[in-house]
Amino acid sequence: MKIYDDMVNESIGISKTDYGTNLPNLDNKNIIKQGSYISGFVDNDINYSVHIGVEGDVTFGVFENDLKQISNTRTKSKNVFTLFGKILYVALEILKRYPKDEISFDGSDSRLSRLYSRMVKNPSLLKEIEKHGYIYDGFEDGLHWFIKV
Repeated sequence: MKIYDDMVNESIGISKTDYGTNLPNLDNKNIIKQGSYISGFVDNDINYSVHIGVEGDVTFGVFENDLKQISNTRTKSKNVFTLFGKILYVALEILKRYPKDEISFDGSDSRLSRLYSRMVKNPSLLKEIEKHGYIYDGFEDGLHWFIKV
């Protein structure tokens, strides 16, 4: 089990990716501001949308034509670690321009909740997030919380 744990820890990180609102020609800068902040990226020919809500809640989903109309279906994702790294990258890019005092996220199902609980314990991932000005503040009411330092 130790080898598996080490492999999981090494697989988790922030993954730089092109993002924007003008898919498929991503410009790495466009973000929609409509109550929440929204941008998108493509992974394995699947369009993903990343939202940061007014209260700092980070959500993502798959979309067809409209970044604002997402589906919570995530069964098409091939590599959850890479996908999580890209979601985190886009969320942190949004937060550079529109910082929040705190952000939160949760798993949409029990499988993702267990995986996220494991990811937020990864020291190298936490260091990367801290470089962007946020530290892990714990798990409360089903949400993982990060606060701005």
